Order: sequence, then C-alpha cells, then structure tokens
Amino acid sequence: MKRFFRNAALANLFLCLCFVPSDAYAGKFLELSKDGYCLYVPTAAENAKKVPVLIALPGKGIEPSSDIQLWQTEAEKKSFFVIDFKVDYDSITDDSDIRRLHERISVELDALFRTYHFDRHEIYIAGTSAGAVISLALSLRFPNAYQTVGLVGGGVIHYPSQDYLINARNIQFFIVHGENDSSISIDKIYATKSELEKNGAQVLLKVMPYGEHSLSPLAYKVTVDWFSEVYESSLRRFARLVRNSLNL
Repeated sequence: MKRFFRNAALANLFLCLCFVPSDAYAGKFLELSKDGYCLYVPTAAENAKKVPVLIALPGKGIEPSSDIQLWQTEAEKKSFFVIDFKVDYDSITDDSDIRRLHERISVELDALFRTYHFDRHEIYIAGTSAGAVISLALSLRFPNAYQTVGLVGGGVIHYPSQDYLINARNIQFFIVHGENDSSISIDKIYATKSELEKNGAQVLLKVMPYGEHSLSPLAYKVTVDWFSEVYESSLRRFARLVRNSLNL
C-alpha cells in the first residue's frame, strides 16, 4: 500500500511538471482588427532579442486570429515574430492588386519596427491555401523582399506570375501539401515545383501522407522548423554578422 501511494505521488508530481500552464512561457498575442492583422510577439522579442519575422497569410475566409494559432506555438519555440494579415482574396484580380498588398505589408512592417524588437532584414512569408497562392505571387514579384517562402496546402502559379518566374532563382521555397488534397491536386504542386526549379529556385516539397486540403498542425511545425534552419544557416549567420559590424 505504501508503494502504491509513493508511486501515485510520483505520478502526480510528473503530471504537474509536464503540464505547467504554457502561459508562463508564452509570448504576447495582439489582435489589431482595425489595422487588419494579428501579432504574436515571442518571449525572446519581449526580452529585447532581435528576432526574425514571419508574415502569415491565412486561407480564404479564415480570420487572422484563428490562423495565427496554427503558427504561434512553433513561433514561440523558434523565436519568430508573427504578423498574420487579413486579406480579401476576392479583391485580388490582377498584378496591381498584388503590388498594393506588398505596399500594405511594407508599410505595416515599417510601422511595427518602430515599436517591436525584430530583424527587419530577416523576413519570411508563409501562406495557407489561397494565402499560399498569394505568397508565391508576392515572392516572384518582389524576390528581394520575400526570399524565403512557405506554401501550405497551396502554391499554384496564378495571377499571371509566369512573366516573373525568372525571379525564382533568388528564392527558397518549402511546400507542404496533402497527398489526397481534392481542392488542389498533388499533380499541380509537382508542376509548380518543376516550374520553379526550372527557373533556378530551391524547392523542398513535403507531401503529407493521406493529407487533405486542411492539414494538421504538423504542417505548420515543419514549415517553421524549416524557416528556423534557414535562419540558422551559415550563410544567414554570416550576413547578420556583416550587418551588425556595419550597424545596419
């Protein structure tokens, strides 16, 4: 009987240690509806560490406040500042609309940079479904602004982006797609990968076995993990070292 109570006490202690409320270690979530975006500020940024920025574009009809929840757990672990934008995809019909969205993102980044501690030179963009399509379109038009791109459950080449494929050589892409996606077939994603690589892009494709169009949190985890690997690469580290030495 004593052994039973001793084992039970140890089990309870284990549960307490494992299930400490996550808020004790979490960063800060901010919903700025009037500005059309939500923020997740990781603990590292709150502690004055300069961190990379993840721009997230949700799927059609998905609010940023819901979409950002898919990113923030891993963003906290990997110390990414997240800006999740509300986008009216029905209003994006041509090249000029894509450019206006880029201008909007740039203006908001400049404004936020005056308040929050993040690295303006380390910008990563990721989108889900329709957001993935627009993320791809943005990166091809503005390769210097969006050099590292994550495409979750999307990534087909729309909005006459063929004319900009030559810019793909300056971009790294990570694509996560469901094997059984009935909205965007995996064949279309393989075709996108081929077109991007043909034009010099670096493309890593992860197919989720049996995955449908709406993917599990694992898709967002592996995307942030990949972003983190790029951020910690020797090339990025060297670039940051140079910028710091020049006070840029």
